[in-house]
Amino acid sequence: MKHYYSLENIESMIEETHVGIFELGKVIPGEQYISATDYLYLKSNYNVSFMNGLIYYNDTNLKLLESNIKSIVDDLKAHGNDFIWRVLPNNQHPELIEEILVRNGLEYAGFSQTAYTLLDVEMLDSFEFEDRLQFRVVDSSNFDDWFHVFSDAFNISNEFSHYFTKIEEAFLRRAETSYKSYIGYKKEDPVSCVSIVDVGTPLAGLVNIGSINSQRGKSYGMQAAHFGANELLKDGKEFVGQFASKDGARSYSKLGAHLGNKYKRYIWRKDESRN
Repeated sequence: MKHYYSLENIESMIEETHVGIFELGKVIPGEQYISATDYLYLKSNYNVSFMNGLIYYNDTNLKLLESNIKSIVDDLKAHGNDFIWRVLPNNQHPELIEEILVRNGLEYAGFSQTAYTLLDVEMLDSFEFEDRLQFRVVDSSNFDDWFHVFSDAFNISNEFSHYFTKIEEAFLRRAETSYKSYIGYKKEDPVSCVSIVDVGTPLAGLVNIGSINSQRGKSYGMQAAHFGANELLKDGKEFVGQFASKDGARSYSKLGAHLGNKYKRYIWRKDESRN
């Protein structure tokens, strides 16, 4: 039985899933998550902006708004890596937050948008793929296949690929199912991947959706997203949702996604000469 959820409910679930995605790194020794009643932020060992910065901020306490933001920003600056502050859709005073961030040396870095799809059999059955892949869950027997697909699909450094490798390895040793990855095989060749993040709400997220470069344009990435959505529906999820970039929002729309609120991103770079 489907339930009614307002856009505000869905936005809250997307934000909760967003927090859960970043908290996956807690399984890795050395990741620093600093939290209080009103905020959660991450300091990592990687000088990659989206791996450092604010994950969540509750801005209902106006008396502490500026002092809290300045304290967090100063701590992140002292850490020394580039970082991002996301002004989230559920923030009640976004303009005030933005003013404070700019006064503290951050610059506007574009926006992302929430995207969500109502999962149902009819919608998923409407997709037709000529060259169907077979999907298998990632385990110790095919872990190397996952790494091959993931590192090639996202063309990221070996160091950063190893960060995600540590997450995969850690969750392979756990019974919990908040995070699970799959590989799409063309015959016996691994060609695409997708991961599921489920924080226990009616909405779950799909992340790390991709296909190897030599097989681009053959619907394999879309098949990975479609497979992940089917798995969520079988698990009783009612929505799949995500914060999406401009390009990502276009991709999610192929899965019947609705676009919700936009949220702005502000960035601080240690080396201001870098683009």
